Amino acid sequence: LQADLNPTFVFIKQFISAQQSNRKLKEIYMTDFLTGMYNRTGCETVILDYCKREKKNNKVVLMFADINCMKHINDEYGHLKGDLAIKATVEVLRKAVSDKWMFGRFGGDEFIAVGICEDESELEKLRDNISVSINDTIEGMNLSLPLSVSVGYHLISPDDDGTIDDYIRKADESMYEEKQKAHELFWAEIKEKDSK
Repeated sequence: LQADLNPTFVFIKQFISAQQSNRKLKEIYMTDFLTGMYNRTGCETVILDYCKREKKNNKVVLMFADINCMKHINDEYGHLKGDLAIKATVEVLRKAVSDKWMFGRFGGDEFIAVGICEDESELEKLRDNISVSINDTIEGMNLSLPLSVSVGYHLISPDDDGTIDDYIRKADESMYEEKQKAHELFWAEIKEKDSK
């Protein structure tokens, strides 16, 4: 009996080990190494699936955020400070919304977040709070660099028959309207700093 069971136990042990390895590889495959949040692949497989699923019964917010003048930050302050700017932005986004929201790093300095919209009137306030919180976070981390984030969003209703790509494009367009304003302000602050 023992001779018959030993190969079975070995098979079960190997199977469990393979399952654990596969889970770990999937996690690595879908996770951004710098921030620990979903990477682009994770966004497309988990976060956007969440968005599709939840919009059936709820209003969903798809938020798109982009760090302003990231190239200038990397060129002027170095890529290590650029990485800290990305981490500071992630910290602010996580603190700004409910812990039920899902986040991902969509690109180099672009972030996506989705969550159920409980109060539509709070969305503009949320966008403003993120911008203000960036300054507080930078001061708390003692980072001597000008950091600001442009945030756009699109509200998705249950009867909205657009595609995920449509929603991302609309949130991106909303973000770029904010980015144009922030870009002018950013360079004005740089010129003022350089003149001192």
